Amino acid sequence: MNRAEWERRAVEQGRRAVWSVLRDWLKGQLVAVECGVFTAQEAFLPWTLAADGRSVAEIVSEQRLPPPPG
Repeated sequence: MNRAEWERRAVEQGRRAVWSVLRDWLKGQLVAVECGVFTAQEAFLPWTLAADGRSVAEIVSEQRLPPPPG
């Protein structure tokens, strides 16, 4: 195996590892939502970015909206 092939395989393995970690994190967040530990907004909005680079959670908190009913 030459260096180029070794590097290609290493990059592919790294991609698989990253997607695996992302999948596991997502599953964990969904389970936490299902169990009532978080709301979907609490689990995902902090990671959703607006065009200006701020998280959606930051934007919402700055607007000082009242909490949802219930």
